[in-house]
Amino acid sequence: MRLLAAVLLAALAAAPAFAQDSAKISAAEHEMVAAYGALLGKLTGAAKLHLERDQERWHANRRACDANAARKADCLASRYQTRAAKLRLFADGPYPFISEQAIVKSGKLKHRTYAIDVSYPQFDSPSADFTAVNRSFADPARDAVDDLVQSEFNVGYDQTFDLFRLNRDVVSVWVHSEMSGLNIDISNTGSLVDLRTGRGIPPEDVFKPGGEWRARLLELVDAEITKDFLDMRRGQKPADLADIFNRLKPADYLFEDDELVLYLPEVAMGLHMRGYAVEIPYAALKPLLRTDGPLGGR
Repeated sequence: MRLLAAVLLAALAAAPAFAQDSAKISAAEHEMVAAYGALLGKLTGAAKLHLERDQERWHANRRACDANAARKADCLASRYQTRAAKLRLFADGPYPFISEQAIVKSGKLKHRTYAIDVSYPQFDSPSADFTAVNRSFADPARDAVDDLVQSEFNVGYDQTFDLFRLNRDVVSVWVHSEMSGLNIDISNTGSLVDLRTGRGIPPEDVFKPGGEWRARLLELVDAEITKDFLDMRRGQKPADLADIFNRLKPADYLFEDDELVLYLPEVAMGLHMRGYAVEIPYAALKPLLRTDGPLGGR
């Protein structure tokens, strides 16, 4: 009798949380379905078929949320929300023919487990050759998964991507990955893709010719880091900040809707942090932007 009462009490205690999770998932799913329906209704022909196939693939890949039962509700809600955001972006201008590719794997071997949930974009428009761009997203993801499956340790690997449409012809891609094993490694990489040519756009093509934009970016980064180091009481900022800035790779530049985010991995390492970034509003860069570039109308 006491055992039965305890079970009933536990069930009643769990009911509010379950109802809350269900409501959260339902609301996020409704948002996604509405965005999908609105976009699908605008499309015809090859674009409509592409979206339908991409949506089917996306639905199948939701199984990745089954790997962690305790966080399944949060996983599903987040998936619906990010999918809705991409669908709304696809509706803003000509359909871009971008599909979401995924690698979902999990397993338990004799001495280890692995859980992999990786997604990356693929540009499928027949109007240009995106082979090199697509390889730049697919190859690192596949290589990382192959290495992790053969690892001797318990590992988890999650990768997602966000899209930003800077104008009708240019898409900015942010790939975020987290690898957990003996350590936790976080990576963020940015890319600009020209939908007309199928090619990547280097950061320097966003700005006017010459070195003025680099000098101005360094000034803004220097000011922000100086402020951060004072606020965090970290002591002196890096003495070689100019060298660190000059060693930034194109992938360290993430162009979002309203600001440029510069990832500074060397600064993060010096601070023993997993990541460090400086955010610069486009308003501060407007005099430096090429009028015929991706941000020319800002």
